[in-house]
Amino acid sequence: MPRLQRMLARLLSLVFRGRAERELAREISAHFALIQEDSERGGMSPEQARMAARREFGGVEQTKERHRAERSFPWLEQRLKDLSYGFLGLIRNPGFTAVAALALAWVSA
Repeated sequence: MPRLQRMLARLLSLVFRGRAERELAREISAHFALIQEDSERGGMSPEQARMAARREFGGVEQTKERHRAERSFPWLEQRLKDLSYGFLGLIRNPGFTAVAALALAWVSA
């Protein structure tokens, strides 16, 4: 995939995060199902096949984190979360926001 397309795909993934998470969940469950089917065809019971699929696939959350880091800009995503948290903090504490704004206005004047 050319570099510009990959960058655009990462930005779109950041904007449409919910859709990307649903696609990731579907893909992981499809992998599990394929591994489980192979194990059942090999003669395992469904419960044994499910456990074998979990062992073979490895850590689901670690896989999700690696995939998120590949499909997105983790540093930009973290900055957006930080800004959102800060903005919500200012909204929740209007007294502090007013005092901070007045102090900044006083210093810059």
